[in-house]
Amino acid sequence: MAPPNTITMQQVADAVGLSRSAVSLALRNHPSIPPATRARVAEAARSLGYRINPLVAALMSQHLRLRPRRQRPTLAYVTSHPKDDPWRNYPAFVQMYDGVTRRAAELGYRVEEFALARLQSNPARLIEILRARGINGIFLAPLPGSMRTLDLDITDFATVGLGLSVMEPVIRRVTADIFQVGRLAAQRCADLGYRRIGFAASAEMSSRLEHRMFAGYRQGLWDRGLDETVPALMAPHRGTFSTFLPSWCRTAKPEAVLFGTFDPGCLRAVPPEIGCVDLNVNNVRSPTTGIYQNLPRIGAMAAEQLHMALQQNAGGPLDQPQTYLHGVLWVAGTTAPGVGVHRAAAP
Repeated sequence: MAPPNTITMQQVADAVGLSRSAVSLALRNHPSIPPATRARVAEAARSLGYRINPLVAALMSQHLRLRPRRQRPTLAYVTSHPKDDPWRNYPAFVQMYDGVTRRAAELGYRVEEFALARLQSNPARLIEILRARGINGIFLAPLPGSMRTLDLDITDFATVGLGLSVMEPVIRRVTADIFQVGRLAAQRCADLGYRRIGFAASAEMSSRLEHRMFAGYRQGLWDRGLDETVPALMAPHRGTFSTFLPSWCRTAKPEAVLFGTFDPGCLRAVPPEIGCVDLNVNNVRSPTTGIYQNLPRIGAMAAEQLHMALQQNAGGPLDQPQTYLHGVLWVAGTTAPGVGVHRAAAP
């Protein structure tokens, strides 16, 4: 029996003139209910103050996943990269996307990309399309460059962002524990005997990560009783990053470098006596020493968060951002063999 003053699903059904089962389907964004009806039910539920019981929603979700489906609901994967800088050029973004699509399929959804570049960067047009298609869940892919906001009206949409780049609208975000990335790498380098440990990244990348990685690096030094004796390299742009390394190494004289921005050119630009640590290696068996952030799992977590938000009918922007963190792992590799030991020549 519902507690006093609790709005029931039957009351919502009575208000909109539908059966209780139809309202239940509408609140779960089921494709068998027309989009206009779903919107009408959602508005009635909001105005009455109805809230889905999360335990009941979870049980119903499990029941529905076990039933054969003729049609899977679609979730939108919204990308913002321009045509001359496609997001698929960035392996990290592709890994997160793959994690999203695999986990979403397991939860009973299909994922479709909606590229703002194909819509002349018109967010209002995108929202029209999503509403017309009856799509109620949105993944916001990492934004390009220094972009931090997206003029997207998500009032009627459950929305989850990949990574930390999206500051507005205010949404749920899923990311690796970026602070721990820098901290763990600095600690492990110190344990290998390195004392002059430097940090190198593009200023653009550090900014989009809210400088959490750099802050973690500083904390890791402090944990091991080391001073920050090597001035950080914050190059202005990712594309020109490795060109700054030779002169910086000569003047800063690091024994090891933590790379927030890394490519094979970095190994060629840094003398072999300097240890090199990539703060985002591709897998746990990487020959490059570094941190494994498990980006496919980040994508899977995003799918789980969006699924939960849809089940709870939790659409619209949040009052405050919510960030969900995933742990990271140290990968020993061969490019930081220890202080005084030369690493193998770069290919």
